[in-house]
Amino acid sequence: MKSLIPSQIGIVVISEIKKNFHRIKNECFSAVEINELHNKHMQSPDGFYAAKLAFTKTIDQQCSDKNISGKQVILTHNSNGAPYIREFISLDNDALRKFSISISHTSEIPDGFAVITDVIK
Repeated sequence: MKSLIPSQIGIVVISEIKKNFHRIKNECFSAVEINELHNKHMQSPDGFYAAKLAFTKTIDQQCSDKNISGKQVILTHNSNGAPYIREFISLDNDALRKFSISISHTSEIPDGFAVITDVIK
């Protein structure tokens, strides 16, 4: 059943990300994101990863026929430091138009939240 407000949470544990960072980096991050995150505190890639998990789970929740990888979702920060989805490489020309993400952190667990506010069928 589709939810009224499509949303999901992605939660990761920093120690697990550190152990698998090279694999995750290659599977989930674009060259643009890797360049932006270079030399930043570990929370930035962890938060991006959590947000990507949340976003891809939200899409899967609404469109089970899609197979979305983390590399299709390109994240960045705005001038205030807030994360946003700069590009979503959709399998059907961006059927999902309006979406928002949020990232929060504790000392060891970042979580990402994604919500789709307008789904175009």
